Amino acid sequence: MPDKVPTLVESGLLNGGKRSVIASDHGPGSTTIPHYHKTFAENFKLHSGSITIISAPEGVRDAAAMRELALGVGENSTIPMFTAHKFIAGEGGANVTVTFEPAAIGFERTVLIMRGLQEDGEYKPWGDGANEENAMLLSVLSELTDSHPLTAEDAEMIGKQDREAHEKFKGELIGLYATDDMIKEAVAKTAAASA
Repeated sequence: MPDKVPTLVESGLLNGGKRSVIASDHGPGSTTIPHYHKTFAENFKLHSGSITIISAPEGVRDAAAMRELALGVGENSTIPMFTAHKFIAGEGGANVTVTFEPAAIGFERTVLIMRGLQEDGEYKPWGDGANEENAMLLSVLSELTDSHPLTAEDAEMIGKQDREAHEKFKGELIGLYATDDMIKEAVAKTAAASA
């Protein structure tokens, strides 16, 4: 199983931009690089398994200020905009719902891109940081998810990617996996499956 298997539940394209909602199964130890978002708050709600949210006080963008909060099943934690954070799934993995307010259409595209790459056998995990193999993908996904890396190594690796190649790769990924129509179809499919 890939480290993260997300499913798009609700789209800002269909609710006037109010929110985006993603259901996600995280494999054991699944994580992400320390980062912050400028355009939305992010709420994690744990349904099963275990997950630790590691975040700084509101508005602090310093990884050294981050502290751990282990969520219990049924509990949630909201990360405000401009706040350093990351997460790590426990030994048995975690099933979470993540809500972005206001909507994060780029994050919705990322969900479909991740699923498409997983289905095509092309997915490259990035939770342990940027490297030569995953840097271009991480560059595109960081832009789409409004994720601003906090470590100098990640920022440098992402920052050195060729902008023209970045834009071309982003366009290819969106065209293959994450157009507006594909987002709407994915939400309809999720709704039908849960009905």
